Order: sequence, then C-alpha cells, then structure tokens
Amino acid sequence: MNGDLALLSCLRRLGCPWGPDPTALMIRMASSMSSRVPVLQWFAEQGLPADWRAVQKGLPAKTQGIEARPDVVKWIGEMAAGQGEE
Repeated sequence: MNGDLALLSCLRRLGCPWGPDPTALMIRMASSMSSRVPVLQWFAEQGLPADWRAVQKGLPAKTQGIEARPDVVKWIGEMAAGQGEE
C-alpha cells in the first residue's frame, strides 16, 4: 500500500469493497516491515471489520524470518485489547 492515504481515500469514496477477508488483509499489511501505524489507523477509522485479536494472533513470530514493526505490533495489541472490552 506504500501508505498512500489519498489513493485509499479515493478508493473508499468510490465504494471499493474491503475484500473477502478483512482480517487476512490486516494480517498481511501489519506483517510487512513497510506498514505504518497511520495507515492501519485509517483502515480502523473507516470501519474495516477486522477481528483485531485474530490479527494479533496472525502476526508472524520472529522465528519465521518476517517481523512486523514494533510500533505496529503494539498498536495491533491495543486494538485487540479494546475489542475484548466491547
């Protein structure tokens, strides 16, 4: 996604769907070292129906050779904790 919020906003205004599995989308995005918290926050603010606890569980372990950014892992954890309070 390269953090292009203008493009994401345009696609959202045009009614582009989130895709068949919004949780899987967030796992893929959050697992990338290029992902940034503001982009993930944008998705959450736009109402992406992700299961944040599943996203948290789906993040790759350090032993898998792929590692999410620490700030992304922290933010996903906060989202998952907040989802548990609902």
